[in-house]
Amino acid sequence: MNTNDQQKTMAIAEYFPDGSITRIIFSNFLTYEYVEIFPGPNLNVIIGPNGTGKSTIMCGLCLAVGGTPKLLGRSELLADYIKHGSKKGSVEVFIRDSKLGKDRALSIVLHRIGGSNYFVDGEKVTQTKLRSIAESYNIQVKY
Repeated sequence: MNTNDQQKTMAIAEYFPDGSITRIIFSNFLTYEYVEIFPGPNLNVIIGPNGTGKSTIMCGLCLAVGGTPKLLGRSELLADYIKHGSKKGSVEVFIRDSKLGKDRALSIVLHRIGGSNYFVDGEKVTQTKLRSIAESYNIQVKY
C-alpha cells in the first residue's frame, strides 16, 4: 500500500462509521465497463438524466449484498446483468469495519455460462453467508 492509499484509508477511518459503504466497483455490469464510486460518510443521493446508470448502481449494490434479481424488477437471470459482449461481470462493495482494521469486501461475480459466485474478502461463500454478513452491518435488502 503506497502512502497515498494509506492516507485515504486513514481519512475513511476517521469519518465513516462502521457499516458505511466506502466504495463500490462495477466491472462489466449492465452499462458500465469499469466504474468506481466513492460514497460520502453521510446521505448520498443518486441523481441524473434518464439513461445515465442510476438504476444500474442500485441493482449492483443489491446483488453484491445478496439480493435477488427478482427484487430488482428486471430480468430474473443473473447473466442478463453482464455487459453486452462480456463473458463475466462483477460488483464489489466495501464496508467500513473498524474491528477488522480494514474495509470488508462483499462481491458477486456473474458468469454468462455457469451462474454466479459470492465472495467476502476474496473468499468464496454462499449467498446465505454473504447475506448474513451484510445484515451484521445493518444492511437490509428484502430477499
